[in-house]
Amino acid sequence: MGDTNAVEFGQAGHLIPAIRHKAIFKHELLHNGGRPPRGLYAAGVIQDDHGAICCEQGIIDESGVVHPKPIKDPDNQGEQRFAIMDAVYQAYGLVKNVPKELRRKFNGVLWGGEFDGVVGSLRPPVPRSVALSMLTFYLVSLRFCTPEILEILGGSFCFAYTFRRPLMSQLSYIYAARRGHHAQDILRMSSNLIRELVTNIILLPLCCTNLRASGSANVYAVDASSKLKACVRAPVHESISRELCRHGITKGGWTHLQAPSKATLHSKGLLEATQQVPEQDLPKLSFVAAAAAKSLDFQVVSVAGYNKKVHINVGEADSVLMASSHCASIQRSVRLPIMVDSLVSGFAHTKGRSSSPALNESLEHSLPTL
Repeated sequence: MGDTNAVEFGQAGHLIPAIRHKAIFKHELLHNGGRPPRGLYAAGVIQDDHGAICCEQGIIDESGVVHPKPIKDPDNQGEQRFAIMDAVYQAYGLVKNVPKELRRKFNGVLWGGEFDGVVGSLRPPVPRSVALSMLTFYLVSLRFCTPEILEILGGSFCFAYTFRRPLMSQLSYIYAARRGHHAQDILRMSSNLIRELVTNIILLPLCCTNLRASGSANVYAVDASSKLKACVRAPVHESISRELCRHGITKGGWTHLQAPSKATLHSKGLLEATQQVPEQDLPKLSFVAAAAAKSLDFQVVSVAGYNKKVHINVGEADSVLMASSHCASIQRSVRLPIMVDSLVSGFAHTKGRSSSPALNESLEHSLPTL
């Protein structure tokens, strides 16, 4: 089968023995598209890298700074689980990469992300970000490049922006400039492309995920038509807000504007959710959000109109920004649950960008509340 499924087969060769011998339990499993575990221990295998995240009780000094304890927490499950994994590797004849092995480290690189367990941050490795910034600045100075180089830059920025997905909306001209050209063609950069690349150099240091972010004090619900957009909120406990975020859309899907016929039906409430996007992009919808929408007491945050008629998907994307703007005015660094009935808008905001220029322009307006 060549390399088509090579990674999947290799990863399964590590993951299946781990689960079979209880080095990893299913409710602790970290995997792409899955919901994050609730407990203090989470583990997974990416390709052939077995990694785990374990929360320990820290020590807070007089200035309020958190420090790790000098000795490991007796409740730390990591040592026991990794000892089981070592025995599994030995039994199955798998070879460990001992120089790469890390145990009870509070900072390092895991699965491509640089983490600081004391601060609670996760970001792309700083040396790679610095190299990407320098290379991009050098190309901007030259004002010439090739489509192949732009493709490499676009992929590199995309990787960095997975740690701060709204920044992906800033990648537009870097893709448009490559269309209709061969990989080795020499291109003169347009002023728009230069501005975009410089903007991405400036934004690159913001690519950081706050692992300690608490839940929002409010749950928001938004909706829109081609003429109006509205946002409401309901106060909830932080734990409820965090749990609602767990049940949200975990990966992007169809982010194109709906066809005029579907948009008309959607604006009149005649288009079922299952008809909004292609069947293969339909997410597994959670009953939790529906239950919350029916049981909470909401109050109006804002209602606004448009000067001219807009596509309903654009209006729905704009309504999400109303919720994030209101939350940013009263809280900072929180996980924000927003309930929407538009899969296109939900996918676009989850992915961070859209191939539709109109939708992507709306997403660009999310940067002030990043």
